[in-house]
Amino acid sequence: MLVLAVCAHLLIMAGSSLRYTPVGPPLREYTRPFEQALGMHQTWPMFGNPPRTTTWLVMHGVDADGPVELPQLLDPPDFDGVIWRYQRRHKFVRNALSDKRKYLRAAVVRWYCRQAKAQGHDLHQVVFDKVVVRTPGPYKGDADRHGWREKRETIEAWNCKR
Repeated sequence: MLVLAVCAHLLIMAGSSLRYTPVGPPLREYTRPFEQALGMHQTWPMFGNPPRTTTWLVMHGVDADGPVELPQLLDPPDFDGVIWRYQRRHKFVRNALSDKRKYLRAAVVRWYCRQAKAQGHDLHQVVFDKVVVRTPGPYKGDADRHGWREKRETIEAWNCKR
């Protein structure tokens, strides 16, 4: 049985490493069911370096008097920790940044507008800003992470229904 498992593993490795050659795709057709059944599918990003930037959304409102501070759904990342990127609640923010996921931003706008209306505030618009902090390279300012420069870019603004 062990010999069979080792042979299957070697075939899966060969199929994966040769996938861009003429031999690879036909071999992958045979090895893919084993690969999926054994959970042996691996991709390079699994072993890659951590991301060089940290990105999050900041929302603010606009009413008749101008900009309004809104309570944030999520806190900015804790630069002294490494868990932020992997917390489930932050997955929502990463998904909402995508151009394909405008429906998530629309849901956030509806929530903010309903909250403001319930509090008697006339909110006209919700603006989404993307904040990006670039991680310096090794040995280049790791000490004071709170001083790293933030780049803020307005993604879009949504009007509240009247």
